[in-house]
Amino acid sequence: MTQSLHPAAEKGFGSAAALYQQVRPDYPAEISTWLEKQLQLSAQDTLLDLGAGTGKFLPYLKSISAHITAVDPVPAMLQELRQAHPDVQTIQAFSHAIPLPEQSVRAVFCAQSFHWFAAHETLAEIARVLQPNGDLVLIWNQRDINTDWVKALADILLPLEGDTPRYHSGLWRKAFEQQP
Repeated sequence: MTQSLHPAAEKGFGSAAALYQQVRPDYPAEISTWLEKQLQLSAQDTLLDLGAGTGKFLPYLKSISAHITAVDPVPAMLQELRQAHPDVQTIQAFSHAIPLPEQSVRAVFCAQSFHWFAAHETLAEIARVLQPNGDLVLIWNQRDINTDWVKALADILLPLEGDTPRYHSGLWRKAFEQQP
């Protein structure tokens, strides 16, 4: 299967990378310590930020290890990432064809991204680059629809989403069906 960008990703991320970097929410500061402890990560571990976008999650990974590779298929997103994090190795690639050696990565992080490329081919490629007993970490910031105005906004946006891959659709879970 040849993976391609969803039209919404190609248009939106390609033309509005700088805006994305400015307005996308950050993550809780405690996430680095929690991940480091839960996954037993060390400063020598090689980490992969898959679907890295503009690098919004990189500050949290950089506090764990300096050995990070960021992969994203959208050139405009990687350009923003390189400006903010010139010390991080970047690769323009799709999730199903990660140009890294086998078993070279201790943990793969998909922050706000896995729903865009959730497929059996991606999971096979992640398994290929992960070290034995390595970890795949899926992270999302979500709207708190228990807050009235957030729920009202979500209700307005829902019919406009069309077939755009979204976390809350749950379709990304299908990639894990019938997987070893």
